Amino acid sequence: MLAISFSDNFIRYGQLIKTDNSISIELIGKKKLPFKFDTTSLKNPDLIPSIESLLLNIKNRLPVQERFLALSAPSQLFDITINSIDLGLEKQKIAEILDWNEKQRLGVVFNKKFVQHYPLKQRISENKRDYLTISYFKELGRAIYQACQRLGFIIKVFDLNIFSAANALESLYKEKNGKKWGLWLIGEKYHILLLIKSGEISQYLEFDLNNDGDYNILVDSNPDEDGKEIVSQINKLRNSSSETIQNIDNLYFFTYDVNSEFYNMLLTYDIDNLRCVDPFENFKPVKIYQDDGSGPGAMSQFLDVMGLFYRFML
Repeated sequence: MLAISFSDNFIRYGQLIKTDNSISIELIGKKKLPFKFDTTSLKNPDLIPSIESLLLNIKNRLPVQERFLALSAPSQLFDITINSIDLGLEKQKIAEILDWNEKQRLGVVFNKKFVQHYPLKQRISENKRDYLTISYFKELGRAIYQACQRLGFIIKVFDLNIFSAANALESLYKEKNGKKWGLWLIGEKYHILLLIKSGEISQYLEFDLNNDGDYNILVDSNPDEDGKEIVSQINKLRNSSSETIQNIDNLYFFTYDVNSEFYNMLLTYDIDNLRCVDPFENFKPVKIYQDDGSGPGAMSQFLDVMGLFYRFML
């Protein structure tokens, strides 16, 4: 299995070899993208050949020939929201309501999107159930599919980076994460916070930290949850450490920008429930990219690649 993770500026990849008797990660690598992978790149007529060229370069470096591919992309390319729907409705009616809600939220771009709804089994009250809705531009799926098809790859998984990274933590720590835990992606311009409650997504946020010491919530999938309070505590970490992060059992953090001053400052903090994770601490690859270093601070950038692997390891 070849795992590919796109971030804004890089592509990270690895190959998992699974036989009847053993599992090994043959290599972990990283390459600079020749373009910025965001919504503007979807209008680039050279996007498909650019992706194809990148994948071909990686394919030629693999120690074992590979057909199957697991992919993840930046969550900023997706729209994520959580809706509460009355219990007792027929599936068709639920789908109609969720589609209508998404259409009202997205407006004219709704018809350009591929939309999926997922029931959250643990998020249920006496008369309501929560549904996670994820949508992305059809051009994104088409570009990735066509580039892979030209090279003979079969896509087995197409995921969001932050979801895949969370899957790695679920697999690495299982019950140790706590009933409520979070994953914080430290970005160059803005940040992402994913909150998990009882094994399911409860809230997704995008936010930035202003130069004046304050913060802005840019995206909030479920404002009824307390993610804003956790963001407020994150904001305070710019000035000083703390004993613990309130309202959460554990908060994990990682980045794709390993040179970030803020990120490297956090690595020096000793906070009970704040942790940076080396995804390979218990499963060492045969050949691994180490140009950024070999500690957890450098290896955390491959957390989503490991999350893709875990879908096929168990």
